[in-house]
Amino acid sequence: MKLLNIFTFITILIFISCDKNDGNNQINPCANGKKDTGEIEIDCGGTCPECPTYAYMVVRRNGEVKQVSSKSIVKEGENWLLVAGFDSLLFQINLGTELIEGINPMKANSTGAAMVNRPYTFVSGILGISRNNLTKKELSGNFEATFVHQMDTLKLKDGQFEHIKY
Repeated sequence: MKLLNIFTFITILIFISCDKNDGNNQINPCANGKKDTGEIEIDCGGTCPECPTYAYMVVRRNGEVKQVSSKSIVKEGENWLLVAGFDSLLFQINLGTELIEGINPMKANSTGAAMVNRPYTFVSGILGISRNNLTKKELSGNFEATFVHQMDTLKLKDGQFEHIKY
């Protein structure tokens, strides 16, 4: 009998402590850890708050993929420059006077300085701007460029940048 009383008490306690959904405890679809209909990513975008963005840039230098550690877009005179660097390499790509979406040949005054401050001269390259967010002043795109120094050639390939502020 004593065991039956304990069992009954525990059963009643379980029923009382259960959370009943009376319609007032709706789960916020923007905070449920799932990618619901209308969301761009999990719990963000679309009908939810905007998704966070992270600026990044990667490039393949002479065949080796590198994450670019410093990156910015600055205005120099009339031109916008994409300035980036990693290890002991720094390069500048002239984006031109307007940040227009599309594929463009790189401007001749793009520059590269690499390894022990040896100046590299720009030879050729192509730049694609895939997104220019005028509200956030962020640019995304891709590029390839070739620079030379005496008998040495520096090739930057498969370059990609996202959400770089200007």
